[in-house]
Parts: sequence; structure tokens; C-alpha cells
Amino acid sequence: MNDVLHGTKASFFQPLQQHAPAVRYLLPMSWRRIDGIRPVFNDVSLNGSGLTWVTYADVPESYCLSLLYDELSASYPEGFLLRGCCPDTAEFFSSHGCSIIRTGAEAVLDLSSGACPASKKIRAAIRRGRRHGTVQEIPMHDMARESLAELRLRTAHGCKPVLRHVFRNMPEGPCRCFAFLSSTEKWLAAVTVSRRGAYAYHTELMLRDRNAPGDIMETLISGVAGVLSAEGAGELSLGEVPFVIPVQGREPLQSLEALMVRLASWWKHAYDSDGLFAFKDKFQPCWRPSFLCASRQRELSAVVLAELAVEMGFSSLFVYQTLKRIGWPTSTFS
Repeated sequence: MNDVLHGTKASFFQPLQQHAPAVRYLLPMSWRRIDGIRPVFNDVSLNGSGLTWVTYADVPESYCLSLLYDELSASYPEGFLLRGCCPDTAEFFSSHGCSIIRTGAEAVLDLSSGACPASKKIRAAIRRGRRHGTVQEIPMHDMARESLAELRLRTAHGCKPVLRHVFRNMPEGPCRCFAFLSSTEKWLAAVTVSRRGAYAYHTELMLRDRNAPGDIMETLISGVAGVLSAEGAGELSLGEVPFVIPVQGREPLQSLEALMVRLASWWKHAYDSDGLFAFKDKFQPCWRPSFLCASRQRELSAVVLAELAVEMGFSSLFVYQTLKRIGWPTSTFS
């Protein structure tokens, strides 16, 4: 039976075929695998709930989920919170007493049998995009970071409040950067990716100059997928579409999940999840649920969701877009 997607106009969910065993137990989104001895955690305290949100982490290759869970439990005895967990990883944490809820849908390109499949429409867009420049991998050095920062200001969302802790806004060495360059070497678009598993990559930044020709993002993402596939990658995640919840069969929404879907309908002027879903769905991805996990010392609640909205910057974005919609000045957000 096909699976329903709550919170979007789309109607079906297609499960990801797991070809590479190492892809199964992935780190949460924007966490990454590194060469090292001990994990390095970045976190934010959520004072209202008493939880600590572990936003990002650099995790050694040798760490399995059991070892990672033990490290998290020791580091955050009062309770920890993780977002962006895939179903198998969420199931692991649930088996250790954690509370879990679905928060969105993750678009995943299956690269295990070669470059990602493309519809006739996407193939035509790629051909058109190639007329305007080339896709190149750019070493992540200071000049590349400056170019990314300048490109961000030239995007359609450059003047809006930036979401925080949702993806790596300031990529560093272990992240990889791919840019679409014009014939004059101008950056028209860029994508950065991090490695969250032995054969799995996750998209961090996805930027496009608001005045760039059409079709270049399709060309860029296809180029990135082709490079990673040639290197033996099993999947490329295009990231989460929040508030879009895949539900298998007739499985009902939990009360907190239903609350998120209802609230998302009020936020559409501030955050276009339908548009984001439509863009990512062009690439014919497999859609899988994305989970929020809280350690067993604490329960997930509306208070936790409210704190996350503030810390992520969703609340600031909502206020900014609301003021803009009614014609009030937004200079305080610049």
C-alpha cells in the first residue's frame, strides 16, 4: 500500500530501497563521520524542558549507534534531544527508551545503482542548464567560504532571518562544496554536502543567485549526484521538508504530529513547505520520515516544539514574513 503524506498537496510516499548495509544506521542530519577518537558535540540548552538539543556532531568512523548512545547518555545525564533521525536510527533510540515523533519527510536520491534517475523533464532542464556554465567541486578554503557568503546575500531569501542549527550554515573542511560557475567564473549556485555514513551524504546548503538563469539547480544537483555515485556513494539526501509527515498505511498521527501539521498551515506565508517539497520531488527521490528523538529522562511535548521553533529561528522568520505581509518595516531583522 502506498503511504500518505500529511501536510502537503503530494499524496504518496515511496520507501527507500536499502542496497548498501552501511547506509541503514545513519547519523542524524548534519551530523558527520570523521577520522578521530572521540565525538565532538555542539548543543543548545532548552531551559523550559530541561533537555539539551545536540544540534550537530562529528562522530568517529568507529562509533556504532550503541557506543554513540552511551556517549550521549553520559554527556547529557539530564536528557538530550536529536532531530533529523532516519527511521532505523529512530527505532534504535526508541528501543532504548527514547520518545520519538515524526517531524517531516527526507528526500533521498538512491545512487547505489548509478546516478540518480531523472525524468524526461529533468533531463531537458539539465541540458538547458549546461548552456549557462559548468559544475565544479571547489576546495573548502577561505575564498570558497567568502564566495558562499556572497552568494547567500544574492539569493531570493538573502534578506530574511537565517534558520539556525538546521543545517551547517558555515561549512568547514570536512564538508564538500560544489558550485555552478558561469563562463566568467561567477558563482550562480552552490551546494555543500557532509558525509553522515560510510556511503551516505547529506545536503547542507543549497543556494541560487536570484538572477541566475533557470534550470541551473537541476544541473548542479545532478552533477553532485553523478560525482558521488562515481565514488561509490549509496545515497544523497536533499534534506528534510518539515511538517510533511509520511504515514504508512492508515497509521494515525500522534497528537504532537497532528499539532505540527495544523500549525504548519498557519505558517505557509512564512515557510513554503509545499514549494520545497515540489522542488525536491522533481528529482524523483525516495521519501522517508524524519524523526525527533528525546532521551528517556524527558518526554516530548508542545513546550519542546515551541523551544525548538525559537532556537531554530522559525519564530523570527514567522514574525519577519508576517510584518512584511502587512507592510510593516522589517529593518530590525537586517
